[in-house]
Amino acid sequence: MKQRFIKLVLAPLLLGVYSCSSGFYDEVFSPSDSQKVFEGRYVDTHYLKTKTSTSEGEAIYLIGYTSVKYFGEEADSVIKLWDEYRNEIEKAGCYYIEGATARIYLPLKNAIVYINGKKYVGDNEGKVFLDEGKTVESIKLAGRAKTEKSVYTKFRSKIKPSSSIRERNAYFFNLGYRRMSCCHSERTSGKRSLSESSSGDISCVENHLPYRNCTEAFPQYAQGRCETRYDRCMDYNGWGTDCSGSRLYFLNSDCGVAVYNGECWNEIGMRGE
Repeated sequence: MKQRFIKLVLAPLLLGVYSCSSGFYDEVFSPSDSQKVFEGRYVDTHYLKTKTSTSEGEAIYLIGYTSVKYFGEEADSVIKLWDEYRNEIEKAGCYYIEGATARIYLPLKNAIVYINGKKYVGDNEGKVFLDEGKTVESIKLAGRAKTEKSVYTKFRSKIKPSSSIRERNAYFFNLGYRRMSCCHSERTSGKRSLSESSSGDISCVENHLPYRNCTEAFPQYAQGRCETRYDRCMDYNGWGTDCSGSRLYFLNSDCGVAVYNGECWNEIGMRGE
């Protein structure tokens, strides 16, 4: 099947209050040239809003992206599904669709980064501030700081940015393909402390303790399409869902919305594209 590029317009969610574009995203994302590919500056520049310096120092924007990909019969099904919900995808923003792969952009909230060898912790919009006059010579993503609704996460190895837009002080980090089974219901409390986790080992039901999953932790993102379960992640109640638990319906599920709002990115196993 011929690959389809979906034009993404950064606009408010259908729910009204919560929008992918909150924080620092704007502009029309319209990859009309079929020769353009996922990787590189073309995709990134249409996702980022220009920011100016503040009195606190120079704002550095930390942006991540993860991908979900389907194969075989699942690929055929999800391509039809995304075509059917194309308008909703456009309104939601934050998604870039190519064939049976969806890239999801998100702010790296509360990220732990090392800039020029010094440790910084991002704010709740994925920003860090450098002292006036300082420039970024090197930057690496090391994990996520503990918050009221997410555990401290330390990556096995620091991650360099996959791309950057220096004139906008923006750095993009490839979080790899999202494991569609990452939001399983099993807890692994006997294997390690739940206050500290390595990337790829943490699940939705562990990340948000004492909340049972991201739906309970972030009720503002609940989509309400299926009966809510708390023994697993609600990562299957997205557009077109049949409430069977199928991973085909990740986009705009409770988990999917929480991901692109930067709430669950530390659950994602780092796997190269």
